[in-house]
Amino acid sequence: MMLCEANIDFHWAWIGWILVGFGALCAIINQIDDFLDRRKTKPGEPPNEQLEQAQRTLATRVDRLEITVEKVREEIRQNHESAKRDGSIRSKTLFDALNTTRHEVTQHIESVRKELSDSQRSLPNEIVALLRNTNAIK
Repeated sequence: MMLCEANIDFHWAWIGWILVGFGALCAIINQIDDFLDRRKTKPGEPPNEQLEQAQRTLATRVDRLEITVEKVREEIRQNHESAKRDGSIRSKTLFDALNTTRHEVTQHIESVRKELSDSQRSLPNEIVALLRNTNAIK
């Protein structure tokens, strides 16, 4: 009976060693799998995807703002050119009116100068006539 009992214990020992070997083999395979997983490139994680989405959104907004700014600049250029054109038309009208007024004033000054000149020529004769009429001079 001894031999039979020893044989049964021997089989249980082998089963134990097979289980230990199988567990060790599983641990080794697990370690190799972890090593290979660390070597693989990982796809972007949610924070990277969120950053990319935010960057795309901001880039789109900046593009739209640049288009809007360019439209506003063009409108400002057109308004500036229109203001210059209108200003030159207004200034031409004002200069024409000033030239007309200047010409009229010049003519009036010339007529007043002529009257004054005529008055100055006859003034000594009028003074002498007045003095004779008042018997201040003979």
